[in-house]
Amino acid sequence: SGKVKEAAEMQQNFLPLFRSWGQNGRFNPCSLMKESMKIVGYKAGIPRLPLTPGTEEEIVEVRRVMKKLNIIQ
Repeated sequence: SGKVKEAAEMQQNFLPLFRSWGQNGRFNPCSLMKESMKIVGYKAGIPRLPLTPGTEEEIVEVRRVMKKLNIIQ
């Protein structure tokens, strides 16, 4: 509590990842958020309709951003 500046810095650091979840005009980040969870080892499953799973190109971009942010190797 009270670490507003630290929290704001952390949020700024993760903005590229948040933006990658909205690529290709996706209005709901859940599909690519689930792909991010799978990349780090969680069993996230598939999104419920009307959402669709991430495309191979979208997943590659999410993985690239995660590597850049040192979330994965």
